[in-house]
Amino acid sequence: MGTVITASEIDLWLIDYLADLLEVPADAIDPTANFQELGLDSSLAISLTGDLEEWLGRRINPTLLYTYTTIESLSGGLAEEMAVSSS
Repeated sequence: MGTVITASEIDLWLIDYLADLLEVPADAIDPTANFQELGLDSSLAISLTGDLEEWLGRRINPTLLYTYTTIESLSGGLAEEMAVSSS
């Protein structure tokens, strides 16, 4: 059984990733802001999903960003799914 990644760890990864992608300081990324408000378009969302899959080591449905529309909700949802699948 692998290590379960927490919502906080996913939050931090997403904030750092988006800060690099959008070329802004990490503290400028609001984890409660909608991905569209942060400037994420569909092509950036696909890149994010692919890199997140690689980091997590699991398949992520690209439409997940439409279900979970903020960093906070996405990280919470992913952490919950990963905890359930590892138990």
